[in-house]
Amino acid sequence: NEVNECVSAQATVVVRPDLPEIIRFSADLPEIRVGDCSTLQWETRGATRVSLSNITTGDAPVEVRVTDQLVVCPQQTTTYSLTATNDRGEIVSSSLTVLVRPSLTLISQFTANPPEIRQGETAELCWTMENAVQASITNAGGPTVELSGDALVSGCLTVSPQGTTTYTLSASNE
Repeated sequence: NEVNECVSAQATVVVRPDLPEIIRFSADLPEIRVGDCSTLQWETRGATRVSLSNITTGDAPVEVRVTDQLVVCPQQTTTYSLTATNDRGEIVSSSLTVLVRPSLTLISQFTANPPEIRQGETAELCWTMENAVQASITNAGGPTVELSGDALVSGCLTVSPQGTTTYTLSASNE
């Protein structure tokens, strides 16, 4: 007697949804000057919760929309982190840095008063500057005068040249 037998077995393949994805996380201006702003923009997929944090200051993360933008005006170079979480608690993160450069140095005034003198008389060199960290006054044949403290903003220097002399005020923000 022949017995026909049929057997079967089962195997299950579980398809898990994808991890959350950060499609885009960018700054429209990755490099700015002190006082300027940059817009952070992001887009995520498969995330149920998204947070943004300032790594540089260590501030607590702030909940944000899954796709959004935020204007930031950092006073120093700052790194931001975007974290996307799905409903299973799976997490992906991305970070970017906004580089903050010092404000531009500006010499708004540099004058000699009076501009003409007789030999043996004096004149005053007066100046006004913004955002200077270092500054000096030079002339072709004389010593360099380094400026510091309040003189990095404004001041006057009395000079008594022996002949016609051109003075140069140089300033830097670094």
